[in-house]
Amino acid sequence: MIALPRRNDPCPCGSGRKYKQCHLAEDEARRDRRAGAERLGTLGAELTSAIWRFAHDRFGQEWADAAVELFFEPEEAIQLLVPYSVHHVSIAGRTAAEWYRNDREADLSADERACLDAERDAWLSLWQVVEARPGDGLVLRDRLSGQVRDVIERTASRTLKEGQSVLARLCELGSFTSINGLYPFALAEREAAEVERRTRGHLRRKRDVPIERLRETRTERYLIRRFDEEIACLREGPTLYNNDGDPILFTTDHFDVDADDRAEVARRLAALPRTMGPEPADDEGSDEFIFLGRSEVVLGQALLGGRRLQVAANSVERADRLRRQIERACKGMLRHRAREHTDPLSGRAFEEGEGTLGDMESPEARALAGAVKRQHYADWLDTPVPALGHETPRAAVTTEQGRARVAALLADFEEAERSLAPEERVDFDVLRRELGLSG
Repeated sequence: MIALPRRNDPCPCGSGRKYKQCHLAEDEARRDRRAGAERLGTLGAELTSAIWRFAHDRFGQEWADAAVELFFEPEEAIQLLVPYSVHHVSIAGRTAAEWYRNDREADLSADERACLDAERDAWLSLWQVVEARPGDGLVLRDRLSGQVRDVIERTASRTLKEGQSVLARLCELGSFTSINGLYPFALAEREAAEVERRTRGHLRRKRDVPIERLRETRTERYLIRRFDEEIACLREGPTLYNNDGDPILFTTDHFDVDADDRAEVARRLAALPRTMGPEPADDEGSDEFIFLGRSEVVLGQALLGGRRLQVAANSVERADRLRRQIERACKGMLRHRAREHTDPLSGRAFEEGEGTLGDMESPEARALAGAVKRQHYADWLDTPVPALGHETPRAAVTTEQGRARVAALLADFEEAERSLAPEERVDFDVLRRELGLSG
């Protein structure tokens, strides 16, 4: 534990003044506030556990059913499920907390009564992390009401990051604010913005939502469902689609080519319908081909160099189609060696096939895969996207709401590529400029 400065020591802030004349009063007030908030949090947690046991003993399975029906995966949401159901779910006309208080009013201390009042008035909302102080606390902004709260919270402050959004109950007693009920998963901006958008639509409210409306049971349950849906979608994993409706999975087929057949393979590739090339590739001695589909959409690209042919597309379906065409056109001249996939959201690569890639994972092959990926994102601008209500990004940015959703999507794509080497990343600023989102 770090020793606190003494009253007459120099203030750690570096002002040159004595601690008692500088930050002592502020630090003491903060310590008092922390102690008060932690007392409230501890007492609230103890009361919540006692009420849960009381309700289970009194109402049995009826209580359990009412409590767990709110969430898709109740066991994963237990940190929120228990306090929310205790203080907000009615059974036989009252909440469990009200039944408990009615039954034991005479035995409750003044602090317990005040804590129960505060728990009754707590509100559930979608809170964005404005500031995280690991091991100390969080500054949270209610995305719906606009309220901002500084919360003393040791555990969550170590894992949450600025910009993430959580579903949480905030409980206030005097000047103390604590969290009693937190969904244990956070949403990134794109998913959180979608929950906010749908909730505001449900409430028919574009401006700040009054806290009284957030306390309404219908609002609380709607918000829980929308948040839970987004978490369920994240568990399944997001999916990108090309304009054929195929899931995006960057796919590269690797072929061996006999040296004596190279010139004939190049001629037959060039003769395929709607093919551009051969054009000299960046790698000296290699030729590049581009395969077009409807409306001049690029289906894939090929790089023929030495005794290797690599064919890349942005989906398995397109890769299969090109492979069939190429193997039929170049029958007897090619041997399929391996197929490689790269997930566009995680950057994770894996391969399939009888052989291994070995030295085929060359700079040229990586450059080809990068070219296909860049082409995909260029096409994406005019591709209907489910996350945008099946609008194209170019159409979506014509509205304020659409601009925010497209910007959030691009931020997610960019974040997913941070694990890649810099030369393998897509420059999403190019797309932002194309869409008028830069600056």
